[in-house]
Amino acid sequence: PMPKELEGRRFFDFYAHKLKVWHNDTQVLVDDADATNGKAIRIDVKSNHYFDLPFVIGFYDDQLEMSLGSKQFDRITEGVGYHWYKLDKPVTIPQDGLFYMTREWTTQLKTSYPQLIGKTFEIWASVKFTGKQFHPEQVDEHEYIYIDRVVLIEPEKKQR
Repeated sequence: PMPKELEGRRFFDFYAHKLKVWHNDTQVLVDDADATNGKAIRIDVKSNHYFDLPFVIGFYDDQLEMSLGSKQFDRITEGVGYHWYKLDKPVTIPQDGLFYMTREWTTQLKTSYPQLIGKTFEIWASVKFTGKQFHPEQVDEHEYIYIDRVVLIEPEKKQR
């Protein structure tokens, strides 16, 4: 389900199987009953210090070799389960762009689809964190990051 404030807006929805992962041994597509369509990319946080906090999302123009925005989450304030994390400002999709997650950029969504290029979108990721680093009360849970979808949403129209 989309957040209430996004109802009625056009969007492009990319589920976990569309995400590119760079560390196949530590990031895998898994079944997850909490995920919107039952699948998520699961990242083993203990495998690499770049998966520790802060959690980072961002957008990069590969052709211009330039960041188009990023956001860092120093701590996880939301409760257990999937929550939405978004870039602070909309991005105009370049010819060769990618949305990345984690400080090492190991989970990515390439956005080189003709229907997206040149259009401006807010970019949101649906992410779940488990384990004591993210939720101190979860001392017996393994530390994982789960990503089940990335959504590109048309910016909200300004009222005149």
